[in-house]
Amino acid sequence: MRNFLAVLLALLAALSAAAEDAAPETLYPIRENGLWGYMNRAGDVVIEPQWDQAEPFEQGYAAVSISTGDHEERVFIIDQEGRSILDPDWEYLSGDVFIDPETELCGYFDRKSGFLQEPAYEDLLPYGGTYDEFLIAARYSGTDEEAEPYSDESLLKYGAVRKSDGKIIIPFEYTGGDYDDVGSSEGYILLANEIHGRTSDTAYGPEYHLFDQYGNEISFPDGIEPYSLPHEGVLTIKRDLDENEKELHPSGWGQVFGLAKPDGTIIVEPCYDYVFQANDGMVCFYQDHQNGWMDLSGVVKVPPIYHLWTDGPLPQDSYANGYLVISDTDTQRCILFGRDGRELYSVPGKGNGITRNISWVMSNQCFWLGITTNEEKRYQLMIIEDGCVIPVTGPDFEKTGYSCFPDSVFWNNETELSDEPIPAGIGQKYGFIDADGTVVIPFEYDAVMNYYHGLALVEKDGKLRYIDHNGAVVWQEE
Repeated sequence: MRNFLAVLLALLAALSAAAEDAAPETLYPIRENGLWGYMNRAGDVVIEPQWDQAEPFEQGYAAVSISTGDHEERVFIIDQEGRSILDPDWEYLSGDVFIDPETELCGYFDRKSGFLQEPAYEDLLPYGGTYDEFLIAARYSGTDEEAEPYSDESLLKYGAVRKSDGKIIIPFEYTGGDYDDVGSSEGYILLANEIHGRTSDTAYGPEYHLFDQYGNEISFPDGIEPYSLPHEGVLTIKRDLDENEKELHPSGWGQVFGLAKPDGTIIVEPCYDYVFQANDGMVCFYQDHQNGWMDLSGVVKVPPIYHLWTDGPLPQDSYANGYLVISDTDTQRCILFGRDGRELYSVPGKGNGITRNISWVMSNQCFWLGITTNEEKRYQLMIIEDGCVIPVTGPDFEKTGYSCFPDSVFWNNETELSDEPIPAGIGQKYGFIDADGTVVIPFEYDAVMNYYHGLALVEKDGKLRYIDHNGAVVWQEE
């Protein structure tokens, strides 16, 4: 038995080491003489600065760009050796999709598998980003190659391809490819057909079809259609109203919405004016111009009695870190709820020239209470303990200062859970505090960003540098 355990432990250790070896090394964007390259965790330059913009690596690859003048740029995908993956004649579009200007056909690169699909499609829709398993692709149907796109002779038809090997999973039979809802998520694919008979007097929008990863269409009860991709194992469904039902639903959409599992099992029959996508285990729904929230099993946790400010978070994004934050226009309050729907904390949202809001920090039990006046905006750190909200600091802090950084180097600046130090500042100088409000990195920088794999990008006197958890400089711009 001891020998067996020893062998088992050795095997597990070997597997763990192999997994670590397989993970791409974390590289960090750096700037020298106005150009961007990359360093490793020790601060050694591993890819010499040579681009005008450089994004963080994802799955071993990164997008970089060179300015070509007149606000134009050429984008490349590089590996961790700095080598470009794409043919230099191809033009990068977005989501690792590119086009051949000569043939006007599109191809893509899959970061996870390393598969490169050369230009072969009239259109590719990378709505899901680089982590999706499938892409919505399009080819023209009809025999007249000279026909105008979308004409009767040549219609653009959509299907789905598997990114890892280019296999066509769903044939090119669907016409509604330009809707934001189509795409893939959690191993499922959503496609659409234009239904020209639908009008604003009856119902609007296309007819949606949901497929599994093998291309099998998911069946729903008669009269019910999928209306979104799955998020956290659930999706929005809809049903068209008949004439007698419309008077009971004054939203004017001609449809009602519910919740289902991606296998077609109904969780909540269509009955609401709208149902948003799930987020952090909760689903926002809309009824009679008011918002409520239910859990993934359809149990209502927060009744639909709230009107949201238009400049607050989107309803589907209001839940984060296990808590719900809303700004209610009726009571002019900013309210924090627990996952059980219990109100934990509220403050007057607007009044007397002051606006208050709540935003999350990296720690899952802390949040900033923002207080804005005509003169300034300040933040107070709050912590949640045993269901109670406790002020940690006074309203003395400025939240960040990273607006001077290029957009390309932004990462996880708001809500990702972490025990890393929290960016904060006073008097337009920035550093880091912990969840107790104790200053752990002095306020001496002109701008700071969240820690990223153990290092934080900061700026001082116009120069960038990376610091570790102790504030020691790992790399700095010359």
